[in-house]
Amino acid sequence: MFTVDLTHYHPGSRMYLREISGREELSASICDHAATCAWTADILRCLTLAVPGGRAADACWQLSLAARDEVLIALYSHTFGCDIEGQVHCAHCDQTIAMAFDVATFRTEVADSAAAAAARAGELRRLTDRDGFVGTAEIPFRLPTIEDQLAVAQLPPEQAAEHLLQRCLLSEPTAPLTANHHADAHNSTDAHNSTDAHNSTDAHNSTDAHNNAPIDHVAVAPARSARTAPRTAPLDDAQRHHLDDAMAALAPLFDIDVQLSCGACGANQLTRVEIGAHLCRALVREREVLMREVHLLATSYHWSLAAILQLPRPQRHRLVSLVQQERSARWMS
Repeated sequence: MFTVDLTHYHPGSRMYLREISGREELSASICDHAATCAWTADILRCLTLAVPGGRAADACWQLSLAARDEVLIALYSHTFGCDIEGQVHCAHCDQTIAMAFDVATFRTEVADSAAAAAARAGELRRLTDRDGFVGTAEIPFRLPTIEDQLAVAQLPPEQAAEHLLQRCLLSEPTAPLTANHHADAHNSTDAHNSTDAHNSTDAHNSTDAHNNAPIDHVAVAPARSARTAPRTAPLDDAQRHHLDDAMAALAPLFDIDVQLSCGACGANQLTRVEIGAHLCRALVREREVLMREVHLLATSYHWSLAAILQLPRPQRHRLVSLVQQERSARWMS
């Protein structure tokens, strides 16, 4: 088990996850955006451990997209370390461009993007009952969730963005507003970004602490109610831009454009980097390694495929190492 710090979304909040196993590793595949969204949602549902009130797997679907990305980058770091690697094809000459950076750099890019959005968005305030937020456009809204994204994932990109925004608009607030500037959130982000995602995941052995671990109230969107009913009045372009900036300032996603240069032709191009897709690709790249590990354990212990795939990844690696050491010792003797 390991933990993910969600303090940026709510003080003292953590999520508790089990180790990834061969079953989740085999489920990864390189596919389109909609399928990747569904896969990351399923991964979190499978890995999240129980919390009070039975809100484990079900509550994951109500995580804000920003909280989801925080969990995914922590999972990536916990599984593969802090280096993020990948390959893309040059749009001009079709040669392969290698891409490599670390989690700290990723966090810095995301924080810079959020700061720029905050400067554009202006003052943001939280509704007193925590249903959502309101900005200078005076349009109440909540943060988009995994469930929201899945509901629009099959639509064309422009339609999906419009429908996602509409799902997050709220009716006019009936409670007074309290000042809660985005600067406070970004001070929390700066403190959070001072350590990498790998350090934010730690072993947690206390059963009592685990049984009392809440999923963040801000990271988890509220159920719809009379107060949080969808807004029906249409938005103009300025209001849409303001809401986009407000959401990006409050809860930035690990989903940014990175400029790459092709070593073959020298052309520059922007490449979208999204942490869920990178986690998926990293698991796919290790598919052959997983198969060899399964074969080694099956021939050594005579376990079934299902039994081996149920092993937590660190335990499977340790057993493979022991078998290899024993075989090496026999070969040397």
